[in-house]
Amino acid sequence: MTNGNRIPLSNVPRAIRKIVGEAASVPSYRQIYSSIVNGAFPAEFENGRWYLKDLKPVVKYFGLTEKV
Repeated sequence: MTNGNRIPLSNVPRAIRKIVGEAASVPSYRQIYSSIVNGAFPAEFENGRWYLKDLKPVVKYFGLTEKV
């Protein structure tokens, strides 16, 4: 699922769902992709794929709350 400490963009929605526990509020792949391209949070582009090192900026950007 991860490449080192990086999470491929295609796995980010599932990973966020585990953190927030509310499937209905999880942003879609396209929403996350658009945000990355627009520079909303840090991501790395390598070999045609986007990777994230940390999901916290994504959770914060979309106004989600981590489950306790």
